[in-house]
Amino acid sequence: MTLGAVPMGVAAGAAVARGWQLEWGATTDEVGATLTGDAVLGRPDLVVTRAINIDAEAAAVWPWIAQMGQSRGGLYSYDVLENLVGCDMHSADRIVTEWQRARVGDEFKLRLLVEPLQVVSFVMSQKMLRGIKTRAERSLHEDH
Repeated sequence: MTLGAVPMGVAAGAAVARGWQLEWGATTDEVGATLTGDAVLGRPDLVVTRAINIDAEAAAVWPWIAQMGQSRGGLYSYDVLENLVGCDMHSADRIVTEWQRARVGDEFKLRLLVEPLQVVSFVMSQKMLRGIKTRAERSLHEDH
């Protein structure tokens, strides 16, 4: 084995891992789907499609998504890590009526370094999706 093969192997492994991270949990159909609002974005520099199955109706999931963001419901992720870089995030464990009015043009603030910190972004996104799933499923079971 030559010394040049090691960096090439590392680069190939990183490329495969990056693709897996960008499409974690999503089916091939979901990754290739055209979504409402895609045309508004034009040609984005980066497309990420991560998914999780939630055992709840959309009506139980939407309130958690609607209230996401800084100074709102947080990101349902690792607040401690987000706050280490000054995000001031606090993940809500309840639906807050005042945060349910998401409108076109509302800002959604994140850390400026989300994508350059690829692994951190992946881990945080996984936790966020699991956080929404847990909250939506819990609220569904509490209603019955």
